[in-house]
Amino acid sequence: MKMLNSILCLLLICSCNFKASNKEKKNTVITNNDTIQMNKEKKSFGKALKLTLQEAMQSYGTPIKQEHFTLKEVALVGIREELCNIYTEKQQKENRFLEELTWTNDSLSNITIWYEKDTSQYKPVYSFIWFLDAEY
Repeated sequence: MKMLNSILCLLLICSCNFKASNKEKKNTVITNNDTIQMNKEKKSFGKALKLTLQEAMQSYGTPIKQEHFTLKEVALVGIREELCNIYTEKQQKENRFLEELTWTNDSLSNITIWYEKDTSQYKPVYSFIWFLDAEY
């Protein structure tokens, strides 16, 4: 009986240690054989597609990259290829004015949001989160 109690106690202790080590791994990501701690200060872009360009800049700060272009003047390659899912071929040949803004999402990824000019302001069209080590 003592042997059975000892085994049960040992299993209970091992189980507690296993749960504790799993909690530590939740904020860890393995990429390219490197272990990286996730940034706990991740920005929340959940409302981003409801904000105009000006409101987004006020909420999220200065983007790390910003470009202005018209659909018909640029090739939709790389991450801009995502815009092919939004605009038809006919629309892609039109003079639609877009702003492309990129912010840091967390330590592993960025978020790019495209805004289209609608009368006097730019309204969000689409967003795309991409890993820093992604190749396009």
